[in-house]
Amino acid sequence: MSLTPTAQRWARLVTALEQSDLTAAAFAAKHNVNPSTLSWWRSRFRGSMPSRGFVEVELPAVPAAPAPLIRVELPGDAVVVVPVGADLRWLRAVVEALS
Repeated sequence: MSLTPTAQRWARLVTALEQSDLTAAAFAAKHNVNPSTLSWWRSRFRGSMPSRGFVEVELPAVPAAPAPLIRVELPGDAVVVVPVGADLRWLRAVVEALS
């Protein structure tokens, strides 16, 4: 495949990235290149470059832990599970409807 000088430069950078132990973001910062541009060129060359056997992914922020739950056992084997801080009027209406 014949590459333009720009594509050749990016091919060298993508190869260096694949051979490094850096994340794409850290590599881009170290080489003073735009991380999005690096990612685009990396995807363009994917399949034609040696791979380290994994795909780098960016995970979304970890969501906040869910509120603790309260288990309310009612006569007749009915169980209501509600988060701490639930609206008490709503809970009272549910319990009265099930009792």
